Amino acid sequence: MIADKKQHVDNNTLIDHKVGHCTSTELYKYVLDDQAVGAFAGKVLVEHDAQKTSSQETNQNLCASKTARMYTQPMLEIYADDVKCAHGSTVGQLNDQALFYMQQRGISIKEAKLLLEFAFINEVIDKMELIPLRDRLHYLVEQRFRGQLSKCAGCRLCK
Repeated sequence: MIADKKQHVDNNTLIDHKVGHCTSTELYKYVLDDQAVGAFAGKVLVEHDAQKTSSQETNQNLCASKTARMYTQPMLEIYADDVKCAHGSTVGQLNDQALFYMQQRGISIKEAKLLLEFAFINEVIDKMELIPLRDRLHYLVEQRFRGQLSKCAGCRLCK
């Protein structure tokens, strides 16, 4: 999820494990800039008959400005006793040392910020198995970060 200006993005998810031997992995990432606000409430429910369930819920967030805000609430509700489940959440800002390092190598602060944000989001995009979709998303995310997102020029995915 990418938001800037005064945008507000709110996501609520529910993964309900009703039978055993199931696996779920949820990774939500936000990049918030300017005065954007993000909210994530994710719940993994493991019902009584869902023994041997494995679930990982992760919410990682990057506030690219001091005025961006993120509210996060990952939740586990487990009624089975033979499961492997975990959840976690982080909220942070761009690493000043990484920005400084890149500037010392001739990269502008704007480009360094873009590179760090793009690397952060890539973990999600790179998991996509459909290569044309993955390539298109890489392009769209870069255009969004550069403020150049416009109407599609007619790629295969949008026809």
